[in-house]
Amino acid sequence: MLIRCQRCQAVFSLQDGVAPAAGRFQVECGRCLQIFEAAAPEKTPQPPTTPAPRPADPDRDERRATADELAFALDPPGPKLQIDLGPRSSAPPSLRPKPKARSLKTALFLLAALLLAGGAFVATRARLAGLSRTAQVRMLEARRKLLRDDVQSLQEAAALFTKAARQSPDEAEPEGERAFALVLLGGTHLALADHAELRFLQEGLVAAKAALQDDAGDAAALRALALHAALSGTPDQGAGPLDQAARRAPADPWIPYTRAELLLASSPTREAREAALAALIAARLAEPRMLRAQVGAAAIAVERGEAAAARLELTRVLQQNPRHERAQRLLASLPPAP
Repeated sequence: MLIRCQRCQAVFSLQDGVAPAAGRFQVECGRCLQIFEAAAPEKTPQPPTTPAPRPADPDRDERRATADELAFALDPPGPKLQIDLGPRSSAPPSLRPKPKARSLKTALFLLAALLLAGGAFVATRARLAGLSRTAQVRMLEARRKLLRDDVQSLQEAAALFTKAARQSPDEAEPEGERAFALVLLGGTHLALADHAELRFLQEGLVAAKAALQDDAGDAAALRALALHAALSGTPDQGAGPLDQAARRAPADPWIPYTRAELLLASSPTREAREAALAALIAARLAEPRMLRAQVGAAAIAVERGEAAAARLELTRVLQQNPRHERAQRLLASLPPAP
């Protein structure tokens, strides 16, 4: 079925089975991120059949994106953050490839993105299997708060991970995730020049080491060590733990984000910024709700002198979370729009 966004008028195609058979349901526009109601068309009643059971998906607040929506997210209209890979084509618009005539490379990339999202879901469910039901719920809620990325949400996420860790003292992952949340919180205060709260960086480092004592391969604790190394000015010490985390949890969207932080901390060169931007794009593809990756991409755009692209990206972040402090500050630092 086809639906049209009520804000930007973009048209999307939903696969059969994604929308309910009848009535109204909520969808999120992949272009402007507006959440609106759509109506499913009435269908001719069919003889009742027994549907195959489908696993519950508590990790997602909304439905999964279709291939068309992912394609649109990769190539939306309007200003974009671009990676400068050399001279651009001078072909007139009439000779450029049309959006529907996508190459095999793009199709394979879309398939890889879908598999990555599915792999992340399976891996998350498998890792949570050893926790109590209450601890699982708290872990999932904490991970959603991490994606919102403002100071209060990060504090609430750390508190939820702490409660889950106390309920599961023999499990390393809740403590590892708590460590990562604390390091993220410390990094936010560092970016806001709030040096009085940098204690969170040290608390996160201690929590990561404690988690690794229970499980030397815990991916959350390893990426917490890597992010701490990037934020504390010792990025060379973070590459090893991050590579180990990537082998343990290859679909984890926070791993490419942490790799971007290591790249930016390692070298101020143009090549490092471009590699970091590519890593941030990978993180956002794996988890479109990760506002921290969007703000990181906007910060790189500012460094490249692309104020318009940065302003657009930061405006989208604040539409999703108006209290995101880093986005507010970075947007205020940009010159007025022409």
